[in-house]
Amino acid sequence: MATCIYDYSEQHGSRKRMALINEAHMRLGMSLDVWGTARELAEVVVPRFADAVAVDLLGEVLGGELPTSVPVGPLMLHRTAFLPPPGRRSATSLPVS
Repeated sequence: MATCIYDYSEQHGSRKRMALINEAHMRLGMSLDVWGTARELAEVVVPRFADAVAVDLLGEVLGGELPTSVPVGPLMLHRTAFLPPPGRRSATSLPVS
């Protein structure tokens, strides 16, 4: 008599991660619209990776510029997307600036 047991839980986790990466690849960066990309990022992440997501960007990025390598002084972040937990969504939740 012989018994062979294999734990597929690691493979299952890997498949779920790859599916998330694949969806992110297909949805993100297809446009140069920063606001739309921020919203898509939030939609990919919730609820599989996080309960809620806020995407905050530097004002420079929203203006189409690259951020400085070493920020000097206080940073001004702008909320470009917010996705609350699935049970608490409302039409006024997206997007916030």
